[in-house]
Amino acid sequence: MPNRRDNMLHMTSETPSQMRILFKKFDILIFYIIAFLITWGGWLVMDFVFASFGQERNFVELVAEGYYFMIFYPFLAIGAVWGPLLSAFIVYRVNYGKAGTRGLLKKVFNWRVALPWYIIAFGVPTLIKYGTFYLNVWFLGGTFVSDFERVSVLAILMVFFGELVPSGGQEEVGWTGFAQLRLQQQMPVIPATLIKALMGWIWHLPLYLAFTWSGAFGSDIWFFLAFYIALAFIYTWIFNNTDSVLIPALFHATFNTIGTFAITSYTSWGNVSIGLIIFCAIAYIIVFIAFIRDGKNLTRKELPTIVPAQFQELRDSEKVTAPSFEEHNSGEKLESEEEE
Repeated sequence: MPNRRDNMLHMTSETPSQMRILFKKFDILIFYIIAFLITWGGWLVMDFVFASFGQERNFVELVAEGYYFMIFYPFLAIGAVWGPLLSAFIVYRVNYGKAGTRGLLKKVFNWRVALPWYIIAFGVPTLIKYGTFYLNVWFLGGTFVSDFERVSVLAILMVFFGELVPSGGQEEVGWTGFAQLRLQQQMPVIPATLIKALMGWIWHLPLYLAFTWSGAFGSDIWFFLAFYIALAFIYTWIFNNTDSVLIPALFHATFNTIGTFAITSYTSWGNVSIGLIIFCAIAYIIVFIAFIRDGKNLTRKELPTIVPAQFQELRDSEKVTAPSFEEHNSGEKLESEEEE
């Protein structure tokens, strides 16, 4: 006859915890809550530091003056931006265990994709950026300055790596590797991508509106939304065809790297930047081509899955096997009677 300890072991080994049940039922919502809490919380602390010590002071100077806590500032800055990445791994781990974590890592490091997707990852951001720059200069009289010729290849690679891992590229682990994948399992690809774009735009908003150091990011938030939607569809197109988070991340890092070294002044029409209109137009032309090529799912293949189908079916078929309160008590009573 199993004793009480055996019953407890049976319950803990086979019964999904309340947290796991909650994560499984509201995984997308929980992903966004964790991502926003990590990032916005980190940004609030950074804003406090900037407001307290002045934007002209860097963390090295402050450490030298005795503010030793500032040695952790770079890690805080990176950790804040890693909100979507950390949230994705947390939710994957709770919902799908080690197999889910391995499945996500496999997508992150999936480099075995067809060569044309690498060309797209590096070429399309270049086309969008430089197409906008030169159209603005040739037809609208704007100016364009590029620092690529004045810096070393090593410096460019260092900036690119910084954009890929500590900065923007790693966001795609959360936005594409989790949010897009889960959303398009519950709804068509187009609304799933629109939701992903809207939530990503909201996640970025403090950089534009709220913080002491937000000025560097500009103020054209509505153009940013329009362009962010276009980028979201391009990322979805790449991901759905490659089942790789790495390729969208390379796209993201390339885009940001070009923006670091190439600067232009856009001609304006009233309060509207013509350059930003060209920016969005080129991006949406690429999205249009993607839909023409691959249809409404942005792929001719089956949509990517989180983990192998067999494992997912096993998880979905799990049932709570713990005895009810009455069954547990009656079992204890029966056990005590047998001992007597």
